Amino acid sequence: MPYYCDHANNLFQPVSKLVRKSRHGAKVHKVYDTAQTPYQRLLRSGVLTEDKRRELADMYGALNPVTLLKEIRQSVDHLCALAQR
Repeated sequence: MPYYCDHANNLFQPVSKLVRKSRHGAKVHKVYDTAQTPYQRLLRSGVLTEDKRRELADMYGALNPVTLLKEIRQSVDHLCALAQR
């Protein structure tokens, strides 16, 4: 189960990152960038080798987010059933 959550969060769950924060008296103004998945941010960073980029693209293409979420929910249900024993 652990890798299900990692893949779901890193490949399919977009996150907005804080770009800048400024204070105007007591009020704090925060500016966020466009929501992207960690996978998308990594691809745009330019730090990956071509082999690693291809490996991640193959993994991304092989995963189905709906199936992945279903497997996570089944695992959580199983853990809850075990905890109730």
